[in-house]
Amino acid sequence: MNPPPPTPYILWGAMGATHLVLVGVGTQLGTPELHTPAAPLLGVGVVMATLSVLLGLPVVRLGLPAPTRAIVRWAFAETATLLGLVASMSGGVMYLYAGAAFGLLAWGAAFPTDAASWSGDSGGRREG
Repeated sequence: MNPPPPTPYILWGAMGATHLVLVGVGTQLGTPELHTPAAPLLGVGVVMATLSVLLGLPVVRLGLPAPTRAIVRWAFAETATLLGLVASMSGGVMYLYAGAAFGLLAWGAAFPTDAASWSGDSGGRREG
């Protein structure tokens, strides 16, 4: 049995590094006066994190190839982290960091457990 290709792990780690950079920078910037309502940003962030997790369930995979599904899940999780950080900077309240936490949890849940199904030569396209 061949080992799974390293590509999904590399991509997952690289996108995870952006989460950590965003959280690091976002927490050090302070609270600018953005005059943006924080609740809608937090709400959309939680929805994006939830969608990221749901796409990992077998009943919700929508027939997407593993690489496509993984990249969409990672993008949803990253969006949740970004919106959570923007919401926290807008509202200046600590509980708004929950949006970023949901994004980080969704990214962790999207670890590529199906890396063996990634086809290294076809780029995830279905043959035939």
